[in-house]
Amino acid sequence: MMGNADPPVIRDANFQHNIVFGSLSVSLLAVPSAIEPRLPFRELTAILDGGEANLFAALNWEFGLTAGLHGRQAELDGILGWAEAGGNSVSVRLVTGPGGAGKTRLAAEAARVLRERGWCAGFLPRGAPQAQVIDASGRAGGGGLLLVIDYPEERPGLVEELLRHVADIVNPPIPIRFLLLSRRSFEDWRRQADVLGGGFGRRELASPGVLEPIDALAVLREAAERFAGLTGAPVPPLDAAGAWLARTPVHRLPLMAMTAGIHAVLTRRGDFALGAPDLMHEIARRELIRVRGVSMSRGLGEKGLERLLGAALLNTDGLDAERVTALGALDIAPGIAGQALLDALAETPWWGRSSSGLRRLARLEPDRPAAAFLAAALLADPQPRLPDWLHAAAAGSGPGFGPVLSRLAWDLSALSVDGRGAEPLERALLAMIDAAPERAEGFEAIGFEQGTTFSAAFAAHVLVQRLRGEEGPEGRARLLNNLATFLSDLGRREEALTAASEAVELRRALAAARPEAFTPD
Repeated sequence: MMGNADPPVIRDANFQHNIVFGSLSVSLLAVPSAIEPRLPFRELTAILDGGEANLFAALNWEFGLTAGLHGRQAELDGILGWAEAGGNSVSVRLVTGPGGAGKTRLAAEAARVLRERGWCAGFLPRGAPQAQVIDASGRAGGGGLLLVIDYPEERPGLVEELLRHVADIVNPPIPIRFLLLSRRSFEDWRRQADVLGGGFGRRELASPGVLEPIDALAVLREAAERFAGLTGAPVPPLDAAGAWLARTPVHRLPLMAMTAGIHAVLTRRGDFALGAPDLMHEIARRELIRVRGVSMSRGLGEKGLERLLGAALLNTDGLDAERVTALGALDIAPGIAGQALLDALAETPWWGRSSSGLRRLARLEPDRPAAAFLAAALLADPQPRLPDWLHAAAAGSGPGFGPVLSRLAWDLSALSVDGRGAEPLERALLAMIDAAPERAEGFEAIGFEQGTTFSAAFAAHVLVQRLRGEEGPEGRARLLNNLATFLSDLGRREEALTAASEAVELRRALAAARPEAFTPD
């Protein structure tokens, strides 16, 4: 780094063409290994699959069932203003909001506008390799780079590295903007924000939530009319839609309003009798029927395909061939396995290239109806081998596995109509861990991070299993300290005191042996 009066600039030989943020690099030259940011807007007609509507596709922002971005102009202007201000600098900001609020659609619209203005803009592929080069060479008008990272909490290593290196890059050749989309609040990102100081902002850049009634009604009407036009069905009376939207703020989330409009066309009724959870379960049930028809026609049995699609939800980028093969060996689709299973899946609409360019079974989206699908496909009638299926599907996912599960648990809780919430998923996961305690390692984040939806009983069970394999005093102290908190939450005070006391003794011994390292804690 130069040490004169000018702002410091990294002066390695490749800096003008390759800006390095740890394992993530931005290249201004087109190189074969570089990955272009994704912006997969698709044709509306692609919602139809073999003459039938793919209901999940209809709800997916990529297909643009609602052409307008209703009620989000202020948030869009804020993102564009941040991106285009500040000159040639590097900036990282956060967009937060609940599932179904339209964070991804908002970011996609911002990326589309910036592309029209000469920027290289789009999403970081979810399943891209940890070490990757982003191709920022396609800047028609000499603009900058906007890279959107969806679900950053599920890629903790990449994000931590990115934030550590951002401060080292001063005066880059182009404006570089990283936009993180998360369900977690700004406070949940405080530790990461402190790494950048003011470079992360003092609050969220945008926080889309429920829409105003007039905007929610516009989303519902547009979804109903465009879906009806696509499928050839009539548009039912929508007079009762306003009262339905006013029933609860949840109904005014963009995803919920779209779903209500589509469901009204499917049923040809405008009574809007179902609340949000039942509505999502109904959409999932209809899609499940369609999946079963495809499954039977491809030799996967009645439930083989739905089980595989349910298992694919445990990964941010679906199931690759290796995981599919492992699941086939566990009879997830009885009577078919190995290459025959892969060949059968290749003939279904859900098999194709992932966002990272690899062939795999897609992860269903959007999140909320996908969670309802999981509940119906794997959790409603759990099979004896379900714990093994879950493990095979998640093997090798690393530290991002806990946040993926937390997101699923959150959606299952929001969809609960019987009060059980995420309990069926917890029960299956606990069986998975108890069958082989070393499997608890992938769940450790659930016992240490905020923002999860798992119960205190589940977190305590995970930590107990982790303690069985942890011999180091520092690791045991961390586990015991958090275990004490969860046991206290459960009212198991004596056990909590025992765990806390052991944690204190371990920390005291560590501080006595290495005061410079452990006394501050």
